[in-house]
Amino acid sequence: MWTALGLMPLEAWESSHVISKVAHTALFAFFGIVFFFAPVLLFVIGLKYFRLAWPWPTSLVTPEYWAEVRAISVRSGCWLFGAATAGAFIYCVVFAFHAI
Repeated sequence: MWTALGLMPLEAWESSHVISKVAHTALFAFFGIVFFFAPVLLFVIGLKYFRLAWPWPTSLVTPEYWAEVRAISVRSGCWLFGAATAGAFIYCVVFAFHAI
């Protein structure tokens, strides 16, 4: 829901404004980080499972993460389903009012 609430207004705003491809990419990247990647890291995966150490790819995820990977997978699926459902609903509502 958080992702849909952030990205759908951006799409609605972009449909009525002319912006360059670079500005679109920058805005989409910014909103994607703020409304998708940061909440997924905080609320779905959780900060307690991550540590920053070298070498990065092999030591990023702790053994505790793999012990709870099933629960994290269910939370990730719920997050993506919620974002898709809320996005579809908000898309219909925003563009229905935009067409009036």
